[in-house]
Amino acid sequence: MTRNRKHTLAALALVAGVQVGGAQAANVYTQNFESGVAGAEWSGAGTVQDSLGLAAFGFGEMHLRNDSTAASVLTLNGLAAHTQLTFSFSLAMWDSIDLGDRFVIQVDGASVYDSTDFGNYFPPENIGRGPGTQITEAFTSFTDPQYGYNTGFHDSARVASFTLNHAASSVVISWAYPTSQTGLDESFGIDNIVVSTNAAPVPLPASLPMMGLGVLGLAALRKQRRA
Repeated sequence: MTRNRKHTLAALALVAGVQVGGAQAANVYTQNFESGVAGAEWSGAGTVQDSLGLAAFGFGEMHLRNDSTAASVLTLNGLAAHTQLTFSFSLAMWDSIDLGDRFVIQVDGASVYDSTDFGNYFPPENIGRGPGTQITEAFTSFTDPQYGYNTGFHDSARVASFTLNHAASSVVISWAYPTSQTGLDESFGIDNIVVSTNAAPVPLPASLPMMGLGVLGLAALRKQRRA
């Protein structure tokens, strides 16, 4: 068997295998705010601002910062049929968040996280407490590590993910820090938002694999004629 024919058969098999399997369901929404605009799907509080030093910890250059007590709200419509939903995000904790302050994450009005185990302030064992896992450096002093807006206080960041039973064709996800002292004193931000479901795979038309095989077959014939 010639080398060209081997390559052609391998390519044909690849097309057939990928296409027949169908396209697996994956992310239904992603947002990193790098365009500088949140989008019409966002409402409530928060504006797209510079992520400053947190860019070194997986944040982009921009993130959605909320320095108020109102919620930042994401609304997605037209979800394919599913029974489970997962969303993940990066969480910026800016400045003097006091342990005992309350942070709330809700899906369709029901809390998936509602806790006062949320803090970014002395004593050191309370630094960076909140949902998910801390990704920034350990506390070293009253002002360090320093990544952001108020240089008088240290900052931290986390990554978190939630999976829940969900079957509706729309979803409303909100993040709120209702006990915030607001402004430059304390605030939060979110970035790298990914929402996915376990929607069934979408089958592809049976003609697509044959089209792929046909295209590759014609290319192989052309090569043989030129040889």
